[in-house]
Amino acid sequence: MDKSLYFEDEKLISEADNKLITLTTHRVRMNTGSRIVSIMLSQVSSVEIHYITNIWYLIVAIVSALGGIFYSLSEEDPSGFIIGGIIAVVFYYIFIKTKKHTLSIGSSSNKINFQIKGVGHENIIRFVNDLEKAIAKQTLK
Repeated sequence: MDKSLYFEDEKLISEADNKLITLTTHRVRMNTGSRIVSIMLSQVSSVEIHYITNIWYLIVAIVSALGGIFYSLSEEDPSGFIIGGIIAVVFYYIFIKTKKHTLSIGSSSNKINFQIKGVGHENIIRFVNDLEKAIAKQTLK
């Protein structure tokens, strides 16, 4: 975030390498270029690290595997097992590859969600700790 946009006594605490997320003594801001979301620290109500997945890929994988097994057992034909297994493996692979590791910062009226792809776990935890410390400092003022 450009320092000319800071409040009078605002200071930088942490910033992502790609400048997508900025944490200051007053706010946390996401700037994607096409969208800017800014939440004042006093308004932050939750911080969550989680995975976003499309569960339907996993469901299709399980149904395909079970369908192949049941077909093979009822017809005594291994081709159902093979085809069901191949379809199950493909959909399970898609399920794994489309998982998104995400950090969400919420307030009562807005939410910042961003993918934390390629960021080390320690850096994510450090950012969350910095955010929580900044909120605690502001609360104790």
